[in-house]
Amino acid sequence: MQWFGDYWWLVALVLALFALGLSRQVYYWLKCRLRGAPASFQEVLELRLLNCPMRQTIDAYLRMRGRGSSISLSDLKRAFKEDPAGFPRYLERAANSVAQTSETPEG
Repeated sequence: MQWFGDYWWLVALVLALFALGLSRQVYYWLKCRLRGAPASFQEVLELRLLNCPMRQTIDAYLRMRGRGSSISLSDLKRAFKEDPAGFPRYLERAANSVAQTSETPEG
C-alpha cells in the first residue's frame, strides 16, 4: 500500500471501526426490509443518533406494521424526542391499541 506509506494499518483500523459502528444500523435496516416494513437507512441512523432504544423501537415498529398500522419510524422518532422517559409506555400503548383495533370484527 504505497498511497499511505507506513500508516496503511491506521487507515485500515479506522475503516474497520467505522464499519463496526454501522453494523447495528445495517442489521436493523435489513430486518425492516426483509419483514416488509419500509424504512430508509437514514431513519434507522437517526434513531441511533438520538440514542433511542433501537431494539425496542424497531421491534414495536415491526409488530405494529405487521398488524396493519400505518405508523412510521418518523412518528416513533418524534414521540421519543417529545418524551424520552415516557417512550417505553408510548410503545406499549401504541402496540396495544393496534392489537385491539386489529381484533375487532368488521362489518
